[in-house]
Amino acid sequence: MLEVDLYSDPDLLNVAAFYPATTTLGPGRRAILWLQGCLQSCPHCVTPEMQPIIEVEWIEVEELAGLVASIDGIEGITVVGGEPLLQYRALARFLDFLKKRGLATMLYTGYLYEDLIGYPRPEIGHLLSNTDILVDGPYLREEDHGEMWRGSANQRILFLSERYKGWEWVRRVKKRDLSLHYSDDGRYLLLGIPPASLILEKGPTIR
Repeated sequence: MLEVDLYSDPDLLNVAAFYPATTTLGPGRRAILWLQGCLQSCPHCVTPEMQPIIEVEWIEVEELAGLVASIDGIEGITVVGGEPLLQYRALARFLDFLKKRGLATMLYTGYLYEDLIGYPRPEIGHLLSNTDILVDGPYLREEDHGEMWRGSANQRILFLSERYKGWEWVRRVKKRDLSLHYSDDGRYLLLGIPPASLILEKGPTIR
């Protein structure tokens, strides 16, 4: 299910994009990391350019984790994609590094939690144990009703630690924050989950 030859190295993450601090995707102020590659190909995916299993930018786990840990004023990181779990070997080490430094972790995946906990690789259990919030399940446009932190209602917000237990209320909210950041050459990076009614011309993301 998650085995991709390109992602066999536990020391390297294939990064599609990164943003150091925002409040649009998760509790508080946090960094956002997009990882390249996805096998699910959900129709109407908001980041189709991050689906191909291709090399984009390889960054050493400890280097990237050190960068995140050095950012002032953030309480954690949200990891999205693509499909982050395809890089589970390196991602497990990355989340472990951040949790040991007191940072909160939020992770998006198109796979179901029940399938992940039964997956026969110890790294999967390790990274789940270092995840505070997991949003699971594929995006279904017909179930997109503007849910907070989710693309569609079938996706679940699972609190895997005690850190955000007071945030269960977000499951009932239909409200999304969205921001768009441009580079000098006209490329953009979309922060947050857009409503189904919003049509954006797809283009490369800022790295």
